[in-house]
Amino acid sequence: MAGTTDNPIERLRDVVERHVRAEADSIQAYEQIARTAPDSLVATLMRMVLEDERRHHAVFQSMFAILEDMLSGLSRTPSPEVPADPSVASILEDAAREEREGAERLLQLAREQGTLCEGMFGLLLDLMARDSQKHERILDFAARRLRGAALAQ
Repeated sequence: MAGTTDNPIERLRDVVERHVRAEADSIQAYEQIARTAPDSLVATLMRMVLEDERRHHAVFQSMFAILEDMLSGLSRTPSPEVPADPSVASILEDAAREEREGAERLLQLAREQGTLCEGMFGLLLDLMARDSQKHERILDFAARRLRGAALAQ
């Protein structure tokens, strides 16, 4: 791993690389807790965390590979491979709106029912709302990317 650099791509690559290594240790610890937790609810929650961490780990590994390719001159930010269909962007925008509205409903429900089962339902509803907010951001990004590609054609 390189030392301090002025190249933002190298800096990000170095941070991502460190994170990938650290996350691998966390994954092992979470696996152990999920296997040995004496409380089935705690074990279930740890499996949820583990699933997210494994997905994050895979995303970071992909980011690292893209950054390495960018640094070696093999690629730049990927551009759309095929002409964009504007109707797809509209579908994504509608889906993003549905995710936003769904998140709002889940947050309301979490506030209303948040104390049931020692707060477990509030926690799970809040986490699902956050997932919906994440999905909204992903869908918005994808729609903007496709709209931009359509304009460039």
